[in-house]
Amino acid sequence: MFIVQKAFINGQGKGRMLLILETMQEIEQGIITNLLDESVSIQALDKAKKRQIKNLILFLELLVEEEADNPLLEHAVISAKEVIPLLQKIESYGKWEKKWQAVIERLPEKTTKQVNGQLEHVLIQLGAWIDHVKQLSSQVSHGNKHLQELPMHKNQERFYIFAKELVFGENVISKHPLTEVQREIQKRRSTKDLLQFDEKDPIKARRVFRKEDTGEAPASQIYILEGHHRLFELSRRYFQGRIASDTLIEALKD
Repeated sequence: MFIVQKAFINGQGKGRMLLILETMQEIEQGIITNLLDESVSIQALDKAKKRQIKNLILFLELLVEEEADNPLLEHAVISAKEVIPLLQKIESYGKWEKKWQAVIERLPEKTTKQVNGQLEHVLIQLGAWIDHVKQLSSQVSHGNKHLQELPMHKNQERFYIFAKELVFGENVISKHPLTEVQREIQKRRSTKDLLQFDEKDPIKARRVFRKEDTGEAPASQIYILEGHHRLFELSRRYFQGRIASDTLIEALKD
C-alpha cells in the first residue's frame, strides 16, 4: 500500500476517495525514480541500490494487483509480471546459498539494460493510460453541460448517473472510505450484476449543484451515502474502457 491508498482506506481521506489517477501517477513516478543504474554491476549492488530494487518490485506488484484486468494496460501488466521475478533474484543476491549465488553471477552484464528496457515499455503504456484518464476526467471537471442528455428516471424516487460522471475526488464524494475486502468483492462481480438495481441494498446518493453548474442540466456533484464500493468499481471499469461513457446507473434519491 502507498500514500494515496493508505490515506483513503484508513479513513483519512474523507470526501476525497482513493484517486485512480493519483495511484497510477504514484506508480509511474515510483518506477522512474527507481530505474536501475546500468553502470553498476549486479554483483556490486549496495544496500541503497537493493532498496531501490525492492521499491520497484512493490510498485510493479501494485500495478499488477490493481490493473491485471485492464485491457488498456495489458502489455504493461505482462511486462511487469515478466520482470518481477528477475528483480527478485537480483534483490536477493548475497542472501542465497552458494549454488544460487553462482546462478546470479552468470547473469549477463546486459541484465540491467534488459530490465530497464521492459520497465520503459511499462512506463510508455502507463503514461498513455494516465493521459487517457486525465482526458476523460476533464470532461466532467467543470460545469454540468455533460449532463444535458441525461434522461429523467420514471420513478421519482430514483435518478440516473452516467458512468462518465464517476470521477472520484473530482465531482464524486463519498460519506464512507473504501475497504480492501469490499473492493475485492466488487471486482469479482460481473458488470451486469453491478448495474442491476438492488432493491434490498440500493446505491443511495444525492446531487448537489457546483458553482459552475447551470439550471439547464442536473447538478453535477454526486454525494454517495451507500453503494460507494459498487460505484468505485464501475468508475474503474469506465476508465479501463470496459463500459461506455453513457452507461446508466440507477440510484435511490437520498
